[in-house]
Amino acid sequence: MNLYNYMKKMGLGIMIWSDMLHETTTDYSKETAKARDMLPKDIMMLDFTWYFDFASDIEEDILPYGFEVMMGNFYSSHYPRYSKRIAHPNMVGGEVSTWTAVSEDKFALNGKFFDI
Repeated sequence: MNLYNYMKKMGLGIMIWSDMLHETTTDYSKETAKARDMLPKDIMMLDFTWYFDFASDIEEDILPYGFEVMMGNFYSSHYPRYSKRIAHPNMVGGEVSTWTAVSEDKFALNGKFFDI
């Protein structure tokens, strides 16, 4: 909590990847999900989806805990049913992660132009 308190004192917020706070995503997240209840509710959850089941709206695992959630790795293919999913009052938008070198060639090669 030292980092949290320091950031708060500086007038800054914290955003964390939320994949390890879901009980259903991986075997080890079943244990780490318990940390959810210890975190301040003003920490933004960045929903990490790149290896999950795209048929599931996984943000529903974290939204009941009172956090604001941003769709992470916001690729169009990862967020079917976008209109329904973004309608929840604690869904605040999306973040595009490229995870590739920043150049036109690499963006094209890795399909990132479409995602952006």
